[in-house]
Amino acid sequence: MESRSMPKDFEELIDTVATSEDLAQTLVHAKRHNSASKATERRREQCRVSQKSFRERKKKEQEGIESTVQSLEEEVQRLEAQKAMLVRCVPLSTILVHQPDFDGGVPTKLVRKYISVFKTVRPSPSDGRAV
Repeated sequence: MESRSMPKDFEELIDTVATSEDLAQTLVHAKRHNSASKATERRREQCRVSQKSFRERKKKEQEGIESTVQSLEEEVQRLEAQKAMLVRCVPLSTILVHQPDFDGGVPTKLVRKYISVFKTVRPSPSDGRAV
């Protein structure tokens, strides 16, 4: 009977060893999976941080460009005003020497138009006023 119990004990031992090997393999697999999962999560977090840093850097760059554009627009306005002031100080004869086709700009064109209109208006026969 003892010989029969030995194989039974032997089978139990084999089952125990097999089960422990299965458990060991399962544990190793779980550790690998957990390690891979942790590595994936670490990589995702690293990507999130990098993307956030990239967006902040681009936002600062955009703000810098917008600030530069605004200051340049203000500078252009200031220089145009200064140019207009300087042009008003230069005598027309000097301007015409350097730019013979100068027409005086919009205000001068308007004045010329009104003068030509007033010259062509004929007086009304009834009251002597222009029509």
